[in-house]
Amino acid sequence: AYIGQDNFQAGVGAGKEAVKLFGLQSGDQVAVVDQEPFNISLTAREKGIAQGLSSVGITPVNVNTSDNPSSGATVVAAFITHNPNVKAILTLGPTGTTQVVTALDQTNTTGQIKVGAFDLDSATLHYIQQGTVDFTVDQQPFLQGAYGVAELYMLNRYGSQPEDFSTGPAYLTKDNVSKLGKLVDLTGF
Repeated sequence: AYIGQDNFQAGVGAGKEAVKLFGLQSGDQVAVVDQEPFNISLTAREKGIAQGLSSVGITPVNVNTSDNPSSGATVVAAFITHNPNVKAILTLGPTGTTQVVTALDQTNTTGQIKVGAFDLDSATLHYIQQGTVDFTVDQQPFLQGAYGVAELYMLNRYGSQPEDFSTGPAYLTKDNVSKLGKLVDLTGF
């Protein structure tokens, strides 16, 4: 059984959420920062974002970095400097989110470029609360653990077969992050 979110569908949703929240339209430049270009889960998110943005005729630019926060921020800062009309940047995970926030600070563009992210950790929670990141897509890992334990209990106790459960996506903004944000303090996720 699979307990989690469908990363492609979560990406589609993230693209559509960016269109809605950021007022994106055809001709707007949007980048997707991928800190692990060969990670199939992140590739699924990236492909989904492209499909979600295609609803308004946007083809995102892929910016590949690495899992090194410092060198990744340098790559993103160079992209921002050479693409002054970028309206929004979407990230595929917490490392990419930190790279983008650092790059925005380095290029003095915080607040000028909209940011959407994936996953909720303590840093992303802080970025949302301060308004640097506009939204994140949360796969709710606490549900992954709870449902997994429940399924194992049911299998062991009653012999019921495990089923797939979708735990996301949940779209978190400054307006609704406070409740799930409390779980970050407890679990780190």
